[in-house]
Amino acid sequence: MALDRIQKNLEAYLEEKRMQFPRFYFLSNDELLQILANAADVKSVEKHLNKCFENICGLILIESGGPIPDIGGMISGEREEVEFPRIKMGRQGQGVEQWMKQIETSMQFIL
Repeated sequence: MALDRIQKNLEAYLEEKRMQFPRFYFLSNDELLQILANAADVKSVEKHLNKCFENICGLILIESGGPIPDIGGMISGEREEVEFPRIKMGRQGQGVEQWMKQIETSMQFIL
């Protein structure tokens, strides 16, 4: 019974995250858990970007003087770099879904 309750709560948590950032629906539960567990490690999250955004294979990272680099753009599958306004990653309490929304918004403005 306890395991069923834990599984149900986990499913509800993942659904909440998917509702906050619908592109998470493209990910399996395991992949989404990896992203959420490594939210402060942009490099760990970066490997899942191609499942959330078509033809993005990486991010342009800018040293911020803190432990987490800022995001300054994206890198396509063809290795083209597209810069966009800097996304500050060092904000306390900012979940991965917030900065991924900022990436999505930045992509829309440059198109």
